[in-house]
Amino acid sequence: MGGSSTASGTTSSSTNAINAGGASSSLHTLTDAERHQLQHWFRTVDKDHDGHLSAEQLQSVLLNGDWSKFNLETVHLLLSLFDQDGSGTLTLPEFENLWRYITEWRACFAQFDDHRSGTLRPSQFKRALRAFGYGLDNDDLVALTIRRFDCGRGNREITIDNFIQACVTIKGSRDAFNYLRPDNEGCIRITYPQLIRLVMNDSSLYRKRR
Repeated sequence: MGGSSTASGTTSSSTNAINAGGASSSLHTLTDAERHQLQHWFRTVDKDHDGHLSAEQLQSVLLNGDWSKFNLETVHLLLSLFDQDGSGTLTLPEFENLWRYITEWRACFAQFDDHRSGTLRPSQFKRALRAFGYGLDNDDLVALTIRRFDCGRGNREITIDNFIQACVTIKGSRDAFNYLRPDNEGCIRITYPQLIRLVMNDSSLYRKRR
């Protein structure tokens, strides 16, 4: 279901929409045909007909370019981002918002997947991170990130689901770092509890300004 999204738009517009977050009005606008298709998919995987999708049900809709399912860790991350009512599931409107977000991610991913392989190699992933302004120009850090998010494949390539998870995680860490650093300095001093929250990518660390 999820493998056929169109990679449209420029890198900059998609990057801006993604960095603005899931509620951004600049995200992809669903056509009537897309909305109808999403409603069909939603009803198909909503086996208990309660109007909500669990993580496992959502996983069956989200597919990589090779038609493999998104890894469940990424699915849980996306669900937490778009579960506006705190139910632990997604309603149809929440699912539609998620799909708009994923469409932008696919467009960004396609801009750097020069070989149309459905995966990004280290050099391609590095270019993507640079375009996002994430500041990971160090080859060792790029390799470390790929190892962390390639789900044990060991092939030094990253699929769209792991690309999304990596970028969302890096963005959270960057936002926390920018909040904690004094006067835009290049280093920070943090307490041990702050370190744990940073490692756990806890947005409460920087949600409220001091």
